Amino acid sequence: MKAKNYTYDVFISHAMEDKEAIANELDKKLVEKGLRVWYSGRNLKVGNPLATSIHVNLNQCRFGVTILSPTYISKYWTLNEFFFFMKREVDGERTLLPVLYNITPEELATKFAPMANIVSLRSERGIDFVANKLFEEIQEQLKSEKITPRKFIADTIRKRSFIISALTVLVLSIVYFSTTFIKFTPPSDLVEQTIRKRIELLQQKADHDLNAMIETENGKVAPAQKIKDIYSAYVNTRSHYRNEYILQTGYSVIRAKRNVEAALATDISNISPFNLYSFTSPHIYKLDSALDRSHRRERYLFYNTQPVTYQIGKATNEEGEHKVSVTYENPMRMVYTTLTFPFSNKGTKYQQTDITALRPAETYTFAHENDVWILKTVE
Repeated sequence: MKAKNYTYDVFISHAMEDKEAIANELDKKLVEKGLRVWYSGRNLKVGNPLATSIHVNLNQCRFGVTILSPTYISKYWTLNEFFFFMKREVDGERTLLPVLYNITPEELATKFAPMANIVSLRSERGIDFVANKLFEEIQEQLKSEKITPRKFIADTIRKRSFIISALTVLVLSIVYFSTTFIKFTPPSDLVEQTIRKRIELLQQKADHDLNAMIETENGKVAPAQKIKDIYSAYVNTRSHYRNEYILQTGYSVIRAKRNVEAALATDISNISPFNLYSFTSPHIYKLDSALDRSHRRERYLFYNTQPVTYQIGKATNEEGEHKVSVTYENPMRMVYTTLTFPFSNKGTKYQQTDITALRPAETYTFAHENDVWILKTVE
């Protein structure tokens, strides 16, 4: 019976943490033996969609060499790959070739019971031993041979026995997966609390900065028209100019106009006192002015009184991390601007705008560490 026509002989399923320790070398040894190996450490290129590439190539691989380690059995995506090849086993195709790394069969039984009865190679016997045994098993399976009546009956009995055993393991795996790996999606209330806390902390920063400037810079409530008049005087001053924009998100400080525009997904030129910086009903303050012989300096700030609202969008799991996309309404909390402009046209006018805001859309990345979900990054 001839094997199905696959693009690759082997798919190496591994945790990223085991890449340097074993996966790279095992890939090298199997390739040297002439096997067609798909290995993410070599085949994936920068810019490739990770989940899609892996899923497509799983289907193109005849065998799955799964490097079972403490890290492997704690990750959502690696176990997905393991169960992919386990299902093929249930369908009667010999494909699963497990290798134990940094874990004993006894430890595996206590940590992930469904894998306990699967015969595996032990990596401590050396990478050459493992590669040789894998190659021998793969070659044996790939051999074309005639099916005699006696062999057909023997194979049928063997396959039925194997299918019954594999089904048992698969059922146990599904039960284990559904009860154990539900934790690989953080509780929805934790996600909600984290988002609300993020908004709250940025709002506290805006409030603190507002109160500090009002107190130290003699800030006074001012009508919008007064600030518009000051800004008009600045705009109409004919001289060289320099603009500096700073965005403070609570997680990062972003500088330069093009970077701030990219982060806020807006044309900065379209927001100014003339449209109240896009705020609906802001509190407006003018701070103390300053004069010298050649320049005038005016400072003001717009404070957004409308609350931030948010909407949770797409969520994905990737390499043991859970990513949640969030979009905001009213993400900008405060704009503080300093205008420095000369009395004559010979000087340089200068505008510095400091914006406190969330990005309009952010991705929250949660990591699962020591059986606890923690917020890793907000980008």
